Amino acid sequence: MVVTGSVDYTYKFPWKTVVGFTWFKFPDPAEPRVRCVTVGREVSVPDVEVSEDRLFTVDNDAPSWIKAVLGVKVFEFTEVASINNEKEKLVINTKNITFSSIMSATETSSYVPDSQNSDWTHFHQDLSVQVKLGWLSHKIEKYAVSYFTSEARNSHQRMSDRIKNTLANGADPDRIFDRIFHFSQIS
Repeated sequence: MVVTGSVDYTYKFPWKTVVGFTWFKFPDPAEPRVRCVTVGREVSVPDVEVSEDRLFTVDNDAPSWIKAVLGVKVFEFTEVASINNEKEKLVINTKNITFSSIMSATETSSYVPDSQNSDWTHFHQDLSVQVKLGWLSHKIEKYAVSYFTSEARNSHQRMSDRIKNTLANGADPDRIFDRIFHFSQIS
């Protein structure tokens, strides 16, 4: 069985501002458990389309009973982030690597200008989890979707606060956004 969930969040900032901060979200001193490495980058159309492949590791902060059952200290997943500046759309697809033989967790997220207020940004995420562990599967799927959607909501509130604080300290959102097309994080 597959369990799905979704998250919607409205940022009260313009699309370019939110996308610039989202693109360069990690490393983040407030989230030391998350590490990210860019492993591929393609600029399809200069200043218009760019895509990056990233590898993430996240320290396991699951409840102790889950840590004991899973026996892992970090979770790994891949992300493909693609932006189209002309269409004002950022799409991020993620997929788990850890436990991929027994569990499939995928997310598709999009950032677009809000339909009600063009100075705001709408985030939408669809999540799907499928576990292949017999009678335990559905419980794990429900827990995972509940956990991921709760984390997503909290994460977007933290990102809004980070944008607000950084802009209050004089950051130039256009400069941050322009770096997407002219800066490579590949190590």
